[in-house]
Order: sequence, then C-alpha cells, then structure tokens
Amino acid sequence: TSPPKSFGSYRKFGDGTCADADMVDYSLASFGDFRIKGQVPDDVLSQLLPRIYDIHSAADCPRLCEEAGLNTVGFSYAMSEPRPIPGIDGAEVEIIACSCLVESADLECEDFGNEGIFRECNSDPNGKGPVKFAVEDEGVDSVCYENTNFMAVSPGQVG
Repeated sequence: TSPPKSFGSYRKFGDGTCADADMVDYSLASFGDFRIKGQVPDDVLSQLLPRIYDIHSAADCPRLCEEAGLNTVGFSYAMSEPRPIPGIDGAEVEIIACSCLVESADLECEDFGNEGIFRECNSDPNGKGPVKFAVEDEGVDSVCYENTNFMAVSPGQVG
C-alpha cells in the first residue's frame, strides 16, 4: 500500500531521502519505534526496549516534529525490512523512523540529545531551502514529505 499523499502542510514529494537544490541532505532529528510481527513470549517482550514515540505510520511524523519545536523543510518516513528476533521462531521486528528535516542553522543537537535508536540528532548535513529532490538509497525504504509552509530563516534573523 502506498502512503497517503499529504498530512496537513506536509505533501508527499517522492520515494527516497529529501535533498535540496544542490542534492544535499538536510540536518535531522530522528525518532524511532519498532513493530513486532509474530508471537513473542511476555518475558522476552519485557526485555525489549520500551516504545517511546508510538509511531504507527507517516501520519505520526508531523506531530513528533511539532512537539520537538522544529522549523522543518519536511520529514522522511522509513521502515526497515522485517528481521528475525534471535531465538524466537517466526517472530520478526521492523524498525520505523520519522526524521524531521531542517536547515542546519535551525538545529542545536547539544540541546536535543540522543537516546539510542529512538532519538538521534545530526546537524552535519547542510541542506538549505525547500525540498527539491527525493534520492533513493539502496536498502532504505524511505518516503520524503515536503513542508509546503516552510519559511527559511536566515542566520541572525529573529523569527
């Protein structure tokens, strides 16, 4: 099934990772979750990492970006291929991620922090301006959504 085309001001741009006019990735704050398929004993479930962000689909990404207070150019939604859970026959896990994409000047990773697979911040990519490309990466099932209400804030400008 293909993802919906839009969520509020976010519109599906294309399959792959969002990039700017120069094909540069954006800085990002990612939020992760997981989904289990198959039967997993309760004692094993209790040992798994807790679900913090409760991501069910791409529709949950705008909420996470808004709660983080980010001026996003867009977001990407990615889901891994199902992987077996060692020692449990027939059970698989999928990792899901919402990556809120911003211009690097708008992201202070020191204030954001990291929490393992559930929260990651990377201010190194220097994408600027609105989304212009969706670049497909091998091995990553990702969809790029642009924020049609994105307004660039130049450094030094108070907004």
